[in-house]
Amino acid sequence: MLKEQQRYFFPCQLLFDCLSIAIAYCLSAPLSLCFIAASDGLLPAPPEAPFPGVALPFYWDTYINILPVFFLLTFIFLNAFRCYRQLGFKRYRSVVRQTGLACLFEGMSFFAFLTLYHPLMFYAGITILFLPFLWLLLMANRVFMTRIVSSAQQQSNFVKYLLVIGTSPTALNAADVIDKNPDLGIRLVGFVSDAHNALKRHYGGISVLGTIKGLDEVLDHRIVDCVLYTGGIEDPEQLNQIVRSCEVRGIDFAYTNSLLDSRFKEVEVEQFEDIPVVVCRTVAHNPMKLFVKRCLDVVASSILIVLCIPLWIVVPILIKRSSPGPVLFKQERVGKHGRRFVMYKFRSMIVGAEEMQKNLVHLNEMQGPVFKIQDDPRFTSIGSLLRRTSIDELPQLFNVLKGDMSLVGPRPPLFKEVVHYSPWFKKRLAVIPGITCLWQVTGRSTIRFDEWMHLDLKYIENWSLMLDFKILLRTVHAVLSRKGAQ
Repeated sequence: MLKEQQRYFFPCQLLFDCLSIAIAYCLSAPLSLCFIAASDGLLPAPPEAPFPGVALPFYWDTYINILPVFFLLTFIFLNAFRCYRQLGFKRYRSVVRQTGLACLFEGMSFFAFLTLYHPLMFYAGITILFLPFLWLLLMANRVFMTRIVSSAQQQSNFVKYLLVIGTSPTALNAADVIDKNPDLGIRLVGFVSDAHNALKRHYGGISVLGTIKGLDEVLDHRIVDCVLYTGGIEDPEQLNQIVRSCEVRGIDFAYTNSLLDSRFKEVEVEQFEDIPVVVCRTVAHNPMKLFVKRCLDVVASSILIVLCIPLWIVVPILIKRSSPGPVLFKQERVGKHGRRFVMYKFRSMIVGAEEMQKNLVHLNEMQGPVFKIQDDPRFTSIGSLLRRTSIDELPQLFNVLKGDMSLVGPRPPLFKEVVHYSPWFKKRLAVIPGITCLWQVTGRSTIRFDEWMHLDLKYIENWSLMLDFKILLRTVHAVLSRKGAQ
């Protein structure tokens, strides 16, 4: 859980550190000449710029050949002093100490080298100025990183909701550690007890939500990203059932004992202060790739919103002229692990279409809990065209910007559909939903419901950035050909 968030924000922290090194160099290079002049000959003056073809202002070209060394040494010592552990969650005292030690040892290493090789002693002036600037900038960008992580935790998808199995001292201790450290980005959902007499009891303000036998019901009616098992169950079948309940729903399973299970995609050991925890992931994650995916979502959706400005003007006018009612259709959908959000679409049906559905159930052409019919009588005069061309989906680009959705991912279902899912199909809720998916580019309404679900599970099991790119390319073809659109 913690390592996942650390890897997710690592590219951002790496970029900030690169900027810090570059800014520290830009500040110290011109000032170093003044510093050398003030040293009254104690420090040798630098030679002319090492690369005559490079003409940079403020004497930046004078020391340009030492800049790669600064980058190399800085990252070596930042990593050595664990400055990339638990990004965004460190106390300020820890930030000052770790970055200070990294800069101190970088300076000691550099000056030790200069002492052994005197011809390069003219670099001493810039180094003396570079290290204090670097230290201040490294501390500042980590404080800023803390603000970024804190802001991200205001979004539901960045917060990990944890359900604790058992009410043993170990379980209560783990809950207490998490409760006292909200900056970890973990929120307690509650406890599940193996004792019936523990129901409706509270431990430190956290409720017991049910028994282990009723775990499925708790998982289906609560937002849970991870289940933490702290030991105490002697029946292996009961423990296996807990694992099974997590596995079929795509929920992470963590435990504090030595039990291992090969059915999990990833197994990691983490530390909650003095409590060792093993996290088993039922769905493989690569936080750095997820970070890139989110960046691409923001950039691509922003570009598409700008490119579609004519549609933002024309389509609302056509909708208003076709029938009375709002331009946008807003509907609550189910996102990752049961999170609810409001999805936007251009309205393609008459007002009150949802209430009319119960009178059209006998015309449903899809198997399973979804509802689709060809030539739906609820379409407005322009609505059918919007649906066939997928223009009605354009407002979901704003859902992507908000972080509720991604460009690529399983389509977000209605809650009334989710309650009818078989346990295996609920695994499609293990990732953030998207505008397009394998179902969209494979046939949409021509595909049976169970095939649709299996395509979503296939996407989750085999996800990669390249797969997302291929689906986006196929989406363009599917939209132009209107394959399976209704």
